[in-house]
Amino acid sequence: MIKWSQREIYVWAKETFHDNENRLEALLLHIKEEVEELEASRAALAAGTVSDGWLKHMESEVADIYILLAQFAETMGISIEMAVAEKMAINLKREWHEPDERGVVRHVKDS
Repeated sequence: MIKWSQREIYVWAKETFHDNENRLEALLLHIKEEVEELEASRAALAAGTVSDGWLKHMESEVADIYILLAQFAETMGISIEMAVAEKMAINLKREWHEPDERGVVRHVKDS
């Protein structure tokens, strides 16, 4: 269970960073940067070049992504908890393809 609610994260961020007219775009760009950092850490693990503390670094990147996503969702009026529950209900009913050449698994398109 996450101690900080989506709303609490949003309020903290708004008080700390203030609003700007490009808030949503900025949040998405920041999420993209954090995902790229997470991918770099994963690549280092795959290459065997991780240093002490890489797991803590990965945890920190995951937390950054969640914090930014919570701000984005709250700004848009989206409940992450409800959206995930609804999406998982859909995913549980779907059929899935085998992984592609990169290991990505996609659902069979609805007809």
